[in-house]
Amino acid sequence: MTEFKESGLIFHFDDRWRVSQLDKEPDYDKVCHAVSGTRSIDFIGYDTARKVLLFMEVKGFRGYGNKQNLQRLTGEHDDLTVEIAQKVRDSLSVLMGGARNSTHKSEVWQHYANHLVNNGELKVVAWVELDVSTEVLLERSKVNISVRRKMLRKRLTWLTSDVQVMNTRNCHDELPGVTVGLIQ
Repeated sequence: MTEFKESGLIFHFDDRWRVSQLDKEPDYDKVCHAVSGTRSIDFIGYDTARKVLLFMEVKGFRGYGNKQNLQRLTGEHDDLTVEIAQKVRDSLSVLMGGARNSTHKSEVWQHYANHLVNNGELKVVAWVELDVSTEVLLERSKVNISVRRKMLRKRLTWLTSDVQVMNTRNCHDELPGVTVGLIQ
């Protein structure tokens, strides 16, 4: 089992998963040094049992029931879906650069790149953890998470249609072998 802590959450991936925190990889650093402004998703993983490549971005909005985060969630200002789509795009660059030039993980990156080239399944997950106060603010603005999922899917149709917005309340076995809990 592999465990990662991110944005006030703890992610457990069972043994079927090979997972990396992409922004901690040397190949990510190489791209960042070459192209300023490069950003990445939080996790890239491969479910060896189901043959699914996973890109996951984690956003924790617990305890932040304020107007700025509400604007990010509703798309009024600094749209969260644009940010996540850009991170997916940049992460593909890291993956491809690593598949071609990595000195430490090229076989893994090559496997992922071949999976994509051969139309293997790719799932993009935006893990958006909310608390009650943030959910109330979203309801008042008449926006819900399904609206964000539709916008993110629209921004990523060039890559995949398997786009989900999840959190600890709605992740009903969508990711077999993955459990997520709140860090208290």
